[in-house]
Amino acid sequence: MTYFSEDGKPVGRELTILEYLDKFPNYNHNALMKEVVIKKLMAKKTFEKTIKSLISKGIVRASKSKNKIIYIRTDNFEEKYNSLLEKQTEIMYKFLIHEIKKITDNYKTYSVEDKVFNITFHLRNILQTDTGFTILDSLKNPDETLYADEHLTNQQLISSLLSIVAKDIDFKTVYPLVMNSLGIFPPLDYNEINKNQNS
Repeated sequence: MTYFSEDGKPVGRELTILEYLDKFPNYNHNALMKEVVIKKLMAKKTFEKTIKSLISKGIVRASKSKNKIIYIRTDNFEEKYNSLLEKQTEIMYKFLIHEIKKITDNYKTYSVEDKVFNITFHLRNILQTDTGFTILDSLKNPDETLYADEHLTNQQLISSLLSIVAKDIDFKTVYPLVMNSLGIFPPLDYNEINKNQNS
C-alpha cells in the first residue's frame, strides 16, 4: 500500500527501502538497488530518488566503505529530530511575528494574487508552527501546555491576518480563495452523512 506525504510523494516507497535496509544492512548501493529493482518494487530512478529523499529527511545516512556506498539508518533519529523540530519551530515563530508586521504595513499595495499568496503562505506557516509547538508539548509533558504563550501569539497572528483581509476592498475575492487553499472547511453535518451511509 502506498501512503502519501503532505507534498504528495508516496511514502510506501520509503517504507519499502527501509524494510530492505533492515533485511540487508551490509548491502551497498548497487546490491540494494538490484534487490529492489529485480523484485519490481520500483524502477531504478525511483529507487535513487527515494534514497535521496530519505537522506534529505535525515532518516538514512550514506557511508562510504572503500569505493562503495552503504546506507544506514540514522542513529538517535528521535533525539535529533526533536531537537531540530524545536529549533526550527522557534526560528519560524520569530520570523512570522516579523513578517506579519510587514504584511500589516504593505497589504493594501499588493495585487489580488499577492494578497492571496501572502495570506495563505503565512497562515500555513502559522498553523505549521503551532503544530510544532503542540508536538513539542506532547513530547515534553503531555499533561501541561508548555508553549501556551506561543499558542496564544499564533492565535493572535491568525486573527491579525484575517482582520487585515476582512477590512480590505478585495475581501470577497481573497477570503474564499485563502480558506479553500488551506483546506479548512466548515464542520460537516454528521447526521446527514450517517443518513447517506445508511441508505
